[in-house]
Amino acid sequence: QLLALLGSAYLQNRDYAKGSEYLQKAAQIAPDAANIRTQLALSRLGEGKAGEAVRELQGLVDLGQDVLQADLLLVQAYLQQKDYDKAITAASELVKKKPDDPVAHNLLGGAYLAKGEDKKARSEFERALRLNPDFSTPALNLALLELKAGNRNAARELYEKIVAKEPGNLGALLRLAGLAEQAGQSEQTLRWLEQAWDKNPASLEAGLALIGQYQAANLNVKALNVARGLEAANPEHPAAQRALGLALLADGRPDDAVKTFRKLAELQPQSPEPWHLIALTQARSQKFKEAAEAISRALAIQGDYLPSLVARVELQAQQGKFAEALTGAKALQKQFANLNVGYRLEGNLYVRQKDFTKALAAYQAAYAKTPDSQTVLMLAGAQQVTGDSEAALKILRDWLTAHPDDVQVRTRLAAELQRLGRREEAIAEYERLAKREAVDEGSGAITLDRGLQQADTLLVQAYLQQKEFDKAIAAAKDLTEKRPNESGAFNLLGAVYLAQGDDQAARAAFDQALKLQPNHVPAQMNLATLDVKSGNRAGAQLRYRQVLERDPDNFAALIRLSALLGRTDESLRLLEQAWNRRPDSIDVGLALAQEYTNRGDKDKALTVVQNLEKVKADDPRVVRAMGLTQASNGKTTEAIASFQKLASLLPQSPEPWYLTAMAQSAAKNVSAATKSLDKALAIQNNYLPALVAKVQLQQQGQEVDQALEGVRHIQALYPDQITGYVLEGDLHLRQKEFAPAVEAYQSAYAKTPNNQTATRLANAQWQAGDREAALATLRQWLTSEPKDNRARLQYAMYLQESNRKTETITEYEQLAERLPDNPIVLNNLAWFYYETGDSRALRYAERAHDKAPDNPEVADTLGWILVQRNEALRGLEFLEKAADKLPDQPSVRYHLAAAYAKLGRKDAARQALEKLADVSAFPEQEEARKLLESLRQ
Repeated sequence: QLLALLGSAYLQNRDYAKGSEYLQKAAQIAPDAANIRTQLALSRLGEGKAGEAVRELQGLVDLGQDVLQADLLLVQAYLQQKDYDKAITAASELVKKKPDDPVAHNLLGGAYLAKGEDKKARSEFERALRLNPDFSTPALNLALLELKAGNRNAARELYEKIVAKEPGNLGALLRLAGLAEQAGQSEQTLRWLEQAWDKNPASLEAGLALIGQYQAANLNVKALNVARGLEAANPEHPAAQRALGLALLADGRPDDAVKTFRKLAELQPQSPEPWHLIALTQARSQKFKEAAEAISRALAIQGDYLPSLVARVELQAQQGKFAEALTGAKALQKQFANLNVGYRLEGNLYVRQKDFTKALAAYQAAYAKTPDSQTVLMLAGAQQVTGDSEAALKILRDWLTAHPDDVQVRTRLAAELQRLGRREEAIAEYERLAKREAVDEGSGAITLDRGLQQADTLLVQAYLQQKEFDKAIAAAKDLTEKRPNESGAFNLLGAVYLAQGDDQAARAAFDQALKLQPNHVPAQMNLATLDVKSGNRAGAQLRYRQVLERDPDNFAALIRLSALLGRTDESLRLLEQAWNRRPDSIDVGLALAQEYTNRGDKDKALTVVQNLEKVKADDPRVVRAMGLTQASNGKTTEAIASFQKLASLLPQSPEPWYLTAMAQSAAKNVSAATKSLDKALAIQNNYLPALVAKVQLQQQGQEVDQALEGVRHIQALYPDQITGYVLEGDLHLRQKEFAPAVEAYQSAYAKTPNNQTATRLANAQWQAGDREAALATLRQWLTSEPKDNRARLQYAMYLQESNRKTETITEYEQLAERLPDNPIVLNNLAWFYYETGDSRALRYAERAHDKAPDNPEVADTLGWILVQRNEALRGLEFLEKAADKLPDQPSVRYHLAAAYAKLGRKDAARQALEKLADVSAFPEQEEARKLLESLRQ
């Protein structure tokens, strides 16, 4: 018994050799102990010694004992030996002994299935089910036969019936998940896998599959939670440790990932993979020395372990050791002469060096060695970069001729056609992708893989780019008909309606997506966008908070919520907490840096971007942010260097040279800025920001004719946009040429009536002396846009200067309701209330001072109102502060003198008024003269 217990323990621990050793000894002592000999046979099977297992089991069966497990294992052993006839014979013998046992009939059906005799297999499985309708194993096998025959719908129905009876049936749930994934139904796949994991929380198969799906959907926190549960249930299983390490790495926890991979190395001391994973993790954290050591450990275990040999080359490239990396790549070409990996690596190295001609040659060698999908994509990319777009299209099309079902390559072909402006051809490719699914999905002729939903999406996007909204809607609706239970399909339809501007239809589609799946994040995010668009900011905030309750690391929701919250403590706290959790997240880091910049904390912004640069030094977004932050901090030399680096990373983009020019312009290096703008326009000759910047530089340099010529060029390139006309108006206004300025702004306003064009036109009309026209322009604009506070403030100020007090007060009262914290509005309203004898004057002046205690104009208004209310002593305090900050403002100095006079400080009042005697005209000049005369008497 002790020997048997030890053998069983080793067997459970998958140490089959030791298990067989102890169980063999136990069987020798007790040869008639069926349970010991059965376990011995099982252990022999684990060792791969099917022949010995067969002999052991045959002996048990020959004993005539009623040991069903022995018969089962005997059949299994024969199947393992691929001796199907003997397996069928053994199973048939069992059926004779147990004709009413469903297990026996299922076993015989399995033997027939293994041999390929599907008709006989089906008969036995159906017999097993008739004997026991609740026996799930034959039902699973029947579903397998349906799949084999291509009847996916029939198989799905069988699996669903099994799950209805047994909600935790792992085999059925995993098969249903597989069918859903094949059909491109990612949400349904997740639901089946979540049910499988919920009902089988220790299952490696369910856990690993669910982790994979979560990671594919970027739900890294959920993936990590499952991985932790899986590892807790299987602490000594390598697959569980590996999954946990990868989940930690995906969640931005490299140190914890390394610890987990080290445990994996202890569990698998003869495997190089754990050390390879450690190397990849360390390299991602820029710990190059540790990464190199881990690669050496992996290669010490297996010298020809290709993943680590490749990783070593990539690590050298990452450190800028190009010569060493190139030597390593060429060594791989010799060591693995039948593979193309060395040539692909060589091509990648030359791409890093921007030597695209040599990269192209390397990829061509790789393709000649072993043509495959990835090499085709690399080769096409190199051909495109070297300017041979037709060759890129040809290699993609040639590959698809031989491999028409390659979704990835066809998607690339469609994207390349779209990039070249050949949209009709691109759409044709997207349509081919979207229509790969057979008319009868259940026929099994073609399975719909994950790429096809992407194809539907890309097809819709292609239609949208051409503004063919009807076709986009039709394609999206077609997807909802094919996928009536998929929330993603309705979310796509809603996105199309949103692009078309049909917000009501968009909301209905997004609501349907949420009805199908209440926690569908994309639909919730889109509904939040609609809420913001309709002015329901509180509703949008609530939706983002609901998303974050379920997924705290949904950074898109977090960043949008932060933006809605504005410059609040909560907004900053959200971003800082997210940054502390994920200091390698570019999205969070950039959002936090921008928040710091908006708050004027430029040093903190720079620190965040510098930390991002440590882990993402060559990421264009990080390099761009570094340049902008440096420029914001006045470090123009460093900013110029960053933008020039960005130009090398994005050689086909005009923006880096435009940003370089802006930094050079800030450094007063107009010549260099002009050259940078020319480089931007050499890449894209109609790049509007560079065209505008060039005109502005010419304007600053008084190169009026050249600037005007540039303006005309912009107007010709963009006749339907206001940019060129606004620029022309600005140019004329700067030259005091009011009539042509008004004409240019009128053209802009006619094309696009908005705040910018309305206020600029009114300003030009006002400066031209046509005050009524200026007031009429603003009045017309405010009739259509009554909530435009900026335009209303300009209108109120024009009325104020026109001395139309009643109308002015009406406008300021409206503004005070909408902008209760605006000190300028409150101050001006207080002044007009004072002038009209309205008792509310003091209240509004005090509110204005509360909002802007350091504003001298506000202090002057409050002080003067107090003086006029016979509170001269209190008013004097505010007037002295105002006069200190505005020593050259005669009205303020008069108010101060009047306060002195009221308080009986005649000398101080006289001195202040005498200084005003030689001042040119100001509103209170006559009152000042009379007061001075009275003080001299």
